[in-house]
Amino acid sequence: MQIIEHHSIAATVVRVLANYSITDLSDRSKPLSELDLGSLDLIEAIFELEQIYDKSLSNIELQSLSTIEDLILAFDDSPKPLNGD
Repeated sequence: MQIIEHHSIAATVVRVLANYSITDLSDRSKPLSELDLGSLDLIEAIFELEQIYDKSLSNIELQSLSTIEDLILAFDDSPKPLNGD
């Protein structure tokens, strides 16, 4: 069950990032700095994910984000998305 939930979170994170980046997002180890995102785009993507999961990331959590997988794991312990994904 936890794997399915993690997969759902991963799919949601990738979908949100795809709204801001045309870079291939299939490699979860890819650094966020290589996603061809402006800093404002990344902030907007994270804000959108915070809204979906009803979770605010702390400054420490934000500073620790370096890869797509880090972003997925940041929301892994959150409730299911409000939009039913």
